[in-house]
Amino acid sequence: MTDRPHLTKEELELLATPSSELATKHFVFSFDRPKFEGRISTGERWQQLLQAHLYYDHVVTQILLDALPNPEAVNLRRMGFAQKLQLISAMALLPEELIAPIESINGLRNKIAHALDFEIQDSALTDLANCTPKKLRGIAETEDGRPAGPLLFHELLRIVLLQCEVYRQRSQLNRAEERKSMLRLRAVLDRANIPMAD
Repeated sequence: MTDRPHLTKEELELLATPSSELATKHFVFSFDRPKFEGRISTGERWQQLLQAHLYYDHVVTQILLDALPNPEAVNLRRMGFAQKLQLISAMALLPEELIAPIESINGLRNKIAHALDFEIQDSALTDLANCTPKKLRGIAETEDGRPAGPLLFHELLRIVLLQCEVYRQRSQLNRAEERKSMLRLRAVLDRANIPMAD
């Protein structure tokens, strides 16, 4: 007989949860999407940026909280945005193609924070568009009801953040699926009375 503890109620529930139900459970936004879109679609560019940056910080922090086995060991609330983004990059929690536009957005936000009269010029919008993955720009450009023409600043802010959130949701689902697979293996080994390697 193995010395492993019996599966907990939570573990048994996870094993019994169909994959489609797990997906539904994990494909949930960590913020109020309509409120986000409303807040960044009005006002001047600097206002849109400041509102969006709050959401970016939230999503970046949530990505780390979800991924770290022991997030309490790191005080994420006291860590700067750039440091959090570096940690995400180092842990490959987001693809590198998303890091560049987020760094660009953070750079603009830092300029606003240090200059009373800073305005986001068209050249900054062009730079952000150029570092945003072409595939994402294409998705945003072809949305139903969107007029033809270059993407607006708030549209770029929106599409990059939404893609980050989708990666967060997928990663969360993948971790749940991996845990479920390990529990399934453990249950099979328990029935066969075979020790599980560490």
